[in-house]
Amino acid sequence: MSLRIITLIVLLSAACSSEKKLRGQMTSFPDNDERISHDWNGDGIPEVIQIQPIRGGGEYRELAVYLGVLGDSPKELVFSNRHLIPRRAKPGAKLRMQRDSSFHLTVDASASGRIAEVLVWKINYRKGRYVLTGITRDLYDKLDPNDHKSCNVDLKNGRGMKNGRPVKFEPLSVDLLDLNERFIPTICEF
Repeated sequence: MSLRIITLIVLLSAACSSEKKLRGQMTSFPDNDERISHDWNGDGIPEVIQIQPIRGGGEYRELAVYLGVLGDSPKELVFSNRHLIPRRAKPGAKLRMQRDSSFHLTVDASASGRIAEVLVWKINYRKGRYVLTGITRDLYDKLDPNDHKSCNVDLKNGRGMKNGRPVKFEPLSVDLLDLNERFIPTICEF
């Protein structure tokens, strides 16, 4: 064998063993209703998005995004939003990863009070930030079964459905950091 081929084999072996070693050091996070992981920024290490308590007894919860880390390194909080999951949200909130690498945050307040509401925030990772790209809102009066309102819109395309009818509106882009529990696009106000 020539010296070049031997050198190439040695370099490939070293690269493969380094990759195995790196993969072995990654912290694994099993996905569930309150935590999802995915490599949104493309650096080879999955970021973690989770719903976590911010006061004793889980009185309030926040959506937090952590940068992917290797091994026993401490997780680095990229940002958190304390306003997406209101205190009255019972049964609570869930995270779901979608096939297109976006995720949905469902905030279910259907067990709280007379007016039940379920919000689904549709969030994508674009150009280094998490952006709201759609919203689904279901609102109904528990004492009046005929009083049901719904809105399902794609904010980036400016289209959707409101109370069973197609709607068009000016496209909207909202950063995840700017969202709060009172933010409802005008098109989905009832």
